Amino acid sequence: MAWREDFAWARNQALEMATGAWIFVLDADERLAPGSRDQLRGVRGMKPDGRGLWIRCRNYNDAEREIVASTNAIVRIFPNDPAIRYRGTLHEFVARVGEDRPIPAERTAIEIVHLGYTHDVMVSRAKPNGICA
Repeated sequence: MAWREDFAWARNQALEMATGAWIFVLDADERLAPGSRDQLRGVRGMKPDGRGLWIRCRNYNDAEREIVASTNAIVRIFPNDPAIRYRGTLHEFVARVGEDRPIPAERTAIEIVHLGYTHDVMVSRAKPNGICA
């Protein structure tokens, strides 16, 4: 399938194949942070209620020395529901179909580590001056 320059579309294609009660989205340049495995396992025992779960994303720019460039909270865990899909071609977010606002979400202690801003990755992706679109 050809790339359409649309991250929401790509994510939604993957969601069509999901079979579990919950969706957990982890990109190829991300890892579950040490210590978050048990919290993530705990989600399996939760009944989906239409709300997502906020997780903390630590964006590393030097993984060897564990230097964090920034952190942000994102909804990467949400119920597997055909009425909940990604919106936005670049800075995509999870929303109910037909709505322009993100789904409601609750905080968790779950963290992921994003390695996409490390020097080697930035060079390999030819991202100018470390700026990501």
